[in-house]
Amino acid sequence: ARHRIENWLSRSLINRAYIWRTCVPVDNFLCLPRPPLVSVSRLSLIGENDQAVDIPGTDYRVTTRRTPGELSLVSGKYWPDYLEGFSTLEIEFVAGYGLQAQDIPEPVRQAVRLLLVQYYEFREARPDTDMPSMVRALLQPYQQVRL
Repeated sequence: ARHRIENWLSRSLINRAYIWRTCVPVDNFLCLPRPPLVSVSRLSLIGENDQAVDIPGTDYRVTTRRTPGELSLVSGKYWPDYLEGFSTLEIEFVAGYGLQAQDIPEPVRQAVRLLLVQYYEFREARPDTDMPSMVRALLQPYQQVRL
């Protein structure tokens, strides 16, 4: 139930470490997936020949107070400064509300409980692809809106 809700919200409920590989953005700014962002431990550029160059922590800023979390190079720094002919940006980060279930907001914990009860009550039935309406109502404030 927790994994289904995490995937439905595109969030991490319990702190979890990720390695995210993506194309290098055109500008010096990007939003990280699976909020809420806790920290970024490593930022690397990977070249076409698998050469990796770590970007020093002093050369980028991490904003955890926004959802989703943001990462940007400091003023005057650009991706090609670190590695010519790079192809991939690799970011190691931690995302989640905390280490314990009590750190997760109460409406989300209640949604996990309701979904778990639904799975138990209808265990003979095939899992429904739609999220139950009461669960959706509890989770709606935590959904990311994209324009």
